[in-house]
Amino acid sequence: MMSAGSQPPIERHQQGSTPTIAVEPGSERRLVRIAIWGTFDLANFGDLLFPRIFVHEMTRRLPRADVRVFSPLGYEHPVPLDGGFVAEPLGEWSRERVGELAEELDLIAIGGGEIIHTGDELYARYYDIAPEDARRLAPSAFFLDGLGPDAERRCPVAWHAVGVPFDIVGEDAARIRTALASRAYVSVRDELSRQRLVRAGVEREIAVVPDSGFLAERVLPRPLLEKRLRYLRAIGSYPVSEPPVVVQGSVLLVERAEEIGSALRAALEERPAPVVLLETGPCHGDGEFADALARHLTGPVFRMHGGVGLEDIASAIVHARAFVGISMHAAVIAFAYGVPAATLNLVGFSKLDSLSQLLESERTLVRRGEDLPRAIKRVLDGERPGANLRSLVPRIDAHFDRLAELAERAAAARRGGDWWQQNAAALAEADARYERLRRAYEARGQRRVLERLRFAELLERVETGTSRRETEARLLAHMDELGRLRRELEARTRPRGLKKLLRRITPLRRLHASLRRSRP
Repeated sequence: MMSAGSQPPIERHQQGSTPTIAVEPGSERRLVRIAIWGTFDLANFGDLLFPRIFVHEMTRRLPRADVRVFSPLGYEHPVPLDGGFVAEPLGEWSRERVGELAEELDLIAIGGGEIIHTGDELYARYYDIAPEDARRLAPSAFFLDGLGPDAERRCPVAWHAVGVPFDIVGEDAARIRTALASRAYVSVRDELSRQRLVRAGVEREIAVVPDSGFLAERVLPRPLLEKRLRYLRAIGSYPVSEPPVVVQGSVLLVERAEEIGSALRAALEERPAPVVLLETGPCHGDGEFADALARHLTGPVFRMHGGVGLEDIASAIVHARAFVGISMHAAVIAFAYGVPAATLNLVGFSKLDSLSQLLESERTLVRRGEDLPRAIKRVLDGERPGANLRSLVPRIDAHFDRLAELAERAAAARRGGDWWQQNAAALAEADARYERLRRAYEARGQRRVLERLRFAELLERVETGTSRRETEARLLAHMDELGRLRRELEARTRPRGLKKLLRRITPLRRLHASLRRSRP
């Protein structure tokens, strides 16, 4: 039996294989109870991507792990982007609440995202609550203070590649120092975050780990994203003829929409391509920016609204000619899948500067308006960052190895004492019940994705007497034309122009009816 103080070695594998904890035979039957805390109940691509990757990576290493996801409001604040993958609510911090969680869990990982700050009122807009309610909810009490020193001796807490968005001073610095003194493991996602902690007086090891989003292809494989592309084309949200420039921004860029639109128009005159307006963060006002930018663009413009799923957002970026936007995780996805990207850091986010340094992509980082035309032209010409994904992945894998090691060691320590002896039967029954519930929950969560795939798959079965390839080409071409006519219809307001447009649509409606009749 492994002693409570021993550290189980991690079996090192080649990239792409499944790392596991190397322990004595039979240990794979142990239940290791893990939680991840963060803002996974917000309508934002990056926040919703974190738990998907975390659950995948921890269960690769600990197949019997019971991984739970917690957020400030959790399933009490559902968002369209979550696809049915919802978090449990943390609720308001109290000693009773953290004591309860400490007894239920063997390890808590906090992060990722820029959640290491005390500005609880900033969450008011994201959760659509009053500032005083956000302060009462106090997410920072969980994200900074964790369980507290006493409870963390029983249930270790780790910072999971978090971001520190602001300098920490005064009472906040003292609070951080106290919290981290007993923390089992502290990791941040960039060097600037580490420096901010050091300047706050933190005197302990702080690991710098690249954002876990770089592992996205493990949970968003290319075959799935190809199917999502077919769906996006089928509903007229993505061009058929050629890869587009995918553009995204938040409410912070609305005042710069005319400037950004002018730079895009100039670049696209020399390097023609359709434009897709993408919303990766509805909670950040991406829709407001898309509305503003659309008024300053010409040529083919497509729109992906905020109600699509994570797979759809990733597919739009992965199949683009280039990405231009302010979203950090959209830029991470572009890099991970080899898509040129220009980052619009016109508001001075330190996380975007840090990402640019990591990826060696300063030539396509836009800090000033005059940098816009040059950066956009570079990515349209195919310029990519100097860094290599293969240099980042081993660092992230080593980080997950360490988290798995902490969880296994803590679980083994509990099983070696009276607590485990007294509760073994109850835990076994709870585990079996949880497995049944998890299967039902996962089936529900996947339902939305499967329904979206259904229409795209129908395209493969359409036959009208011509070859499958010819049929598909005809359908895609007509969907592209229907999308163009839909946009033209929205732009027209005069009755005479509308009547003319309806006459042009009639042949396409007849084609659609004939294809429906020929469907098997």
